Amino acid sequence: MRLITRPLVATLLATLACGGLAVASETSAQAAPSRAGAAAGAGAKDDPAPVERIIRIGTYNVRAGVSIPDFNAASDAFKAVALPDIAGFQEIGQIPKRTHLASDRSWGVFAAEEMEQNPVIWRRADFDLVRGSGFKLADGMVIDDEKGVTPEVRKPSYATVVRLVDRATGQKLSVINVHLVPGAVKAGHPTPGRPKLFKLYTKQVAGAVRAVKAESAVSDRVFIFGDFNVGYKADLRERRKALPYRQFKAIGYTSMWQGSPYLTKKYGTHQDALIDQVYTVGGAANTEIFRTVKQSDHFPAVATYTLGTPPVGYTPTVGSVAFKDLALTHHQRWENGDRPRMYFTLTQSLPLVGNTNVQVVPGGTAELGKDFTVDDSQLWDSDLTTNDVVVTLTIDKRKENPEDDETFQLQLVNALNTVPVAGQDVATGTILSNK
Repeated sequence: MRLITRPLVATLLATLACGGLAVASETSAQAAPSRAGAAAGAGAKDDPAPVERIIRIGTYNVRAGVSIPDFNAASDAFKAVALPDIAGFQEIGQIPKRTHLASDRSWGVFAAEEMEQNPVIWRRADFDLVRGSGFKLADGMVIDDEKGVTPEVRKPSYATVVRLVDRATGQKLSVINVHLVPGAVKAGHPTPGRPKLFKLYTKQVAGAVRAVKAESAVSDRVFIFGDFNVGYKADLRERRKALPYRQFKAIGYTSMWQGSPYLTKKYGTHQDALIDQVYTVGGAANTEIFRTVKQSDHFPAVATYTLGTPPVGYTPTVGSVAFKDLALTHHQRWENGDRPRMYFTLTQSLPLVGNTNVQVVPGGTAELGKDFTVDDSQLWDSDLTTNDVVVTLTIDKRKENPEDDETFQLQLVNALNTVPVAGQDVATGTILSNK
């Protein structure tokens, strides 16, 4: 678990580089926390003091038109330098971009089927995934209020919702990632001549409030973040009833920008506006904008919050994992175009806790990449109904027609928040010959 203190990270932020891109942040006057470890004195043997849990919540709209290499560099820099614990991306429409996010297994990734371009990420070591889903914000609409422009059919809009358990405190967290329709609000007022677009926007805001209320019924803390497409300063100044400031204030939620030093700056997360926001109960202890991550027309933003201290006697749950079948066999030959597969199922004492890696044990007569391949992606995806299967696929060798059986072994290693069961952490696969 990560229990975080608050030393300044200005030097770190000014000097770190990621992928050749130097990345720094503009930081509010409050002390920015680091991930360095426990507070001074917390490790004392005689009088261990409770350690306040601090988490960093981020949001980053990486413009849809950004190239795949630029997105990869920007997302890596965001994670490495901004140091979020949980974050939401917007406009990640291309599959290779989402694949890049998922390739870093130290991070969990979930994107709702209805809103795949707005995924949520979290540090797997710090949070256990409970579930992910989409939440409908508003029905679709035909927007035909712009003169000289072909009417636009807007599909139903959704938020990405992820429920997590914070391993440091045991608290249940819900995070909601939104991207509200652009162009509906100007300077805190409805955009002139766009009444239907503004109507859609207000429906989305109302839907976002409904999502927060629904998640508040099942979680200890709810964070809603993303691209709200309304500047916080203008919203605060005008305070229109249907816009985010008033709507969230009515349920006790506060923007990360309330009281922030960024209110006096001439820049924001998008041009001069603070449209990328985090709302939750209680204000942010610290706010940051990372202005040198320049691949998008937005800058990423991170807010720091406190979750308090863990209950007395609390310890994080640790699960166990093992192979259900220690030996499987399959013929080598391909029949009717079917590629022979073996399904190695895992048993887990606590299905919602932990992930494990699989490696091939050296010494088998079947060679990885020549005789078979291994697909363990289901162990790490966000579909909790299928996260217990490793699939091996036999490579087509019909021309070679091998006469000897071939074997390989798989081993569970580097498990996260879970422990492989001794004696059940190795399974053997046998590829039968074509005799």
